Amino acid sequence: MASGLRAPRRYRVCTTDSKHFLPVAPNLLDQNFVADRPNQVWLADITYIPTAEGWLYLAVILDLFTRKVVGWAMRDHMRAELTIAALTMAIQRRRPRAGLIHHSVPQSRKQPRLGGAPNLNIAEPAASLWW
Repeated sequence: MASGLRAPRRYRVCTTDSKHFLPVAPNLLDQNFVADRPNQVWLADITYIPTAEGWLYLAVILDLFTRKVVGWAMRDHMRAELTIAALTMAIQRRRPRAGLIHHSVPQSRKQPRLGGAPNLNIAEPAASLWW
């Protein structure tokens, strides 16, 4: 290695406190990712995008049947407001009936992190909400 050259330090963000006593929603889908009609099952996820100004967080809600994005939001933080904004957009655009399942998978269940991505320390199982 040449003198004076060093790789940039990796920035790690711990975004979730998994050591809590709050209830965790049951996994209603149990890996059965099938829907018979639109607005029956929505899948939610959050990803992060490195930018020159820091991390940008993107929350997306996808309709399992149509495979279309029904709601999304971007913020420079990962507070509850990010996911609430995406869900609000989806509800306003699609107006789902009672019985919709809203399913999300914690980041730690995903396969390998890309180098330099924040370390999302989440240990809860997948969760589904039923309306």
